[in-house]
Amino acid sequence: MACWRCKSSLESEAEFCPLCQTIQPPSPGRTYFDRLGVESCFQQDLHTLVTRHRQEQRRFHPDRFVSKTDAERRLSLEHATALNDAYRVLRDPCLRAEYMLRLRGCEVGSEDKQVSLSPMFLMEVMELREVIDELRGSDTHVERGQIERDVALRYEDILARLGEGLDNNSDNVDELAQLAAQLRYLKRILEDLQSLAEAI
Repeated sequence: MACWRCKSSLESEAEFCPLCQTIQPPSPGRTYFDRLGVESCFQQDLHTLVTRHRQEQRRFHPDRFVSKTDAERRLSLEHATALNDAYRVLRDPCLRAEYMLRLRGCEVGSEDKQVSLSPMFLMEVMELREVIDELRGSDTHVERGQIERDVALRYEDILARLGEGLDNNSDNVDELAQLAAQLRYLKRILEDLQSLAEAI
């Protein structure tokens, strides 16, 4: 790989040329973990992610490149966007799990490769949604709160199992994909319950 400006030789993931100090294009081969300089594992410390994101954003923020060429300004924006994408995904446990599965060749949210969930789980979700639809009045906050606690406990249990499987490099990717897909459903239910509570 060579610097686009001075043509000197570069390491494949170099962000700046060591010779002319010119910003380089973001490497497509870098993972989100690499971009933020954190360990490639499911268990992440949110404070560390926030700190690393801020540090890296300071290096690449477009404001630092206002007096540079159009190409350098565009590259700084590409780096800033890539960092924001990495931070958005890694700070969310569901998205982080799906991303780690994607790195292992499994697309949980892919339209053409849908993870087939068990009919029993789908039936439970459907029944839960029917119950939630009936909890629209202001006098249903106790029942709604109980459902939210139950779903949150199940969400945390699945999240713990999924995280353990990912960090222990479980070979059963299909089972991990099932857990990640279930997590998606439960996360949506929790979000709907919160929206319902705010609307009343």
